[in-house]
Amino acid sequence: MCKKVNSTNFTGITLVLFGLLLVFVSISSIVIDFDERPLDKQTMKIEQFLIETDRIRDATADDREFVRKMAELYPKVHQWGKMPGPVSAFDNWILNLYAQLERIGGVKNKERVYSHFRSHRYERAIGRGVGFCGYLSIAFSDLMQRRYGLRSSVIILSSPGSRGHIVSGIELSTGEQLVVDPSEGLMLPGNLAYLERNLDQVATLYRGKRLEHVAPLFGSEGNRVHSLEDVSGKIQRAEAWADWMRWIIPAAMLGAGAWLALSGRRARSLACR
Repeated sequence: MCKKVNSTNFTGITLVLFGLLLVFVSISSIVIDFDERPLDKQTMKIEQFLIETDRIRDATADDREFVRKMAELYPKVHQWGKMPGPVSAFDNWILNLYAQLERIGGVKNKERVYSHFRSHRYERAIGRGVGFCGYLSIAFSDLMQRRYGLRSSVIILSSPGSRGHIVSGIELSTGEQLVVDPSEGLMLPGNLAYLERNLDQVATLYRGKRLEHVAPLFGSEGNRVHSLEDVSGKIQRAEAWADWMRWIIPAAMLGAGAWLALSGRRARSLACR
């Protein structure tokens, strides 16, 4: 009987310790810098960026001008041209665990989702500092919609034989729709339908820029506009689930562990006299 009680007590203490460890890991996300950019290329931290964007919003009544300024500022905090690695365990240990399981499970590199995670939360995506067009555009659209209330979408430009390109669609409070290329810091003059009919204007804006080759993609018949809710739905839901569960799981472990430890202690006092 005493042996069984000791086992219950040990299990409870172990759950409490693991729960505390996971809580510590999650709390660490508040103080750890997850910026993956080289120090010599960092021009602005996300905290500074959000302070500046809030200031711009307060000082700019015209939505169109606000979007233009945001597009120009964005490349200083979230830069195109590097594939980010897995989300840090200190940021979200569940997402990090998924990435490790992909590697252990032998998932092919091109099919890995969490090893090169494309976050749907602007705080996480921008805080990581790097990404390709899809990473930058999803985060920019989420920033504009969730923080500043401008309904946003993600636009996938495609063409046969091309890798394509991804940009953001922004709807102003007047109902006017604009297209922003967060990878280049460009606000384009109109919605997708307008740009498809005016490729000469698009080509002029991209001329001489790093992504000049994407300008013809605006004329493709395969271009698609997706709401934020429709982009990578499963991954978006998995990220939201992981952000909740990284706290709920250790809380459940602490509760169950404390109950088992106290129950074992009481039983020991009765059975092991």
